[in-house]
Amino acid sequence: MALSRLALGFVLMLAGALAANAQQPYLNIADYGAVRGDVDSTTRVLNTALETVAEHGLPIYIPAGDWPCGPLKFPYRVGVRLIGAGNGEAFTRQQRENFGGAMTQLIAVNPNEPLLSIPGSHARIEGLNLLGDGAGVGVLISKGDRKGIGSGKHTFERVTISGFDVGVKCGLEEGEHNNDMLTWRNCLFDDCKVAYQTNNHQSMGHSFDGLRVWDCPLVFDIRAGGELAVRSGLFFGSELLRLGNVGVNNRRFSIHGKVDALHGGNLVAVTSTRKNPAVVRLDLLVSGPHPWVLSRVHPSVTVEADKVISQVKPSVLAPE
Repeated sequence: MALSRLALGFVLMLAGALAANAQQPYLNIADYGAVRGDVDSTTRVLNTALETVAEHGLPIYIPAGDWPCGPLKFPYRVGVRLIGAGNGEAFTRQQRENFGGAMTQLIAVNPNEPLLSIPGSHARIEGLNLLGDGAGVGVLISKGDRKGIGSGKHTFERVTISGFDVGVKCGLEEGEHNNDMLTWRNCLFDDCKVAYQTNNHQSMGHSFDGLRVWDCPLVFDIRAGGELAVRSGLFFGSELLRLGNVGVNNRRFSIHGKVDALHGGNLVAVTSTRKNPAVVRLDLLVSGPHPWVLSRVHPSVTVEADKVISQVKPSVLAPE
């Protein structure tokens, strides 16, 4: 298949950068025709860069500002890196000072498709704000129509996901195979109906450090399987964890952090009648004007809540 002029330009640039010992540490989309505020040019340049350049390890950099954008489809290969402004790890000290405090905002314009679709492995997303208009999916992590195991080993750092029906969706539907080893560091979910949803039988190793969740009615929606560990979190919402058909091999959930029960709600709700055992460990400081409760706990699910400190001691209610 013949390369487009834009793709050919990326390939020639890449060859030059490699020949010069990669003195340029990243590919700046503004240097290749992406115009801030222009949907068509931004979407075209980013998708072409993802397909032709990222596989060689060169990060794709989106400068600070608002970038309305159509759906971005990551290639089914490893090592893709997408970074926004203000990410000090990727730059020299002088560059870090120049970009410090700046924000890169990718604004979804098509609610019918995810803003980011990631089917492969070892993707790294850093320093981006992903903004929706109240609908759609922010990030879809799924193998799509590929055979074999799912997508995994991705890292998200200093990423904000705001204004979607579902902030992150792992798997297209119940029954898709595993999405493993997803690492989230210092990320924020804001104003999503569901912050984080898994639809996989074996979604193992989802870990969160420095997680913040604001105004999301449901934080974790585990529909078919999952294994997650929140080492530190701050939650403002209505329901923390909802367990569906928990998979046989994935049944460990631990959440550590602080909950501000602005609206009151459930710490844990179990909606499944499936009898696979699961253990939920909660180490939480619960504050705010309304008590939270442990509700609809299925007999197969053990909730260890002895480390929950609350204004009102949570009560365990019988299944509905």
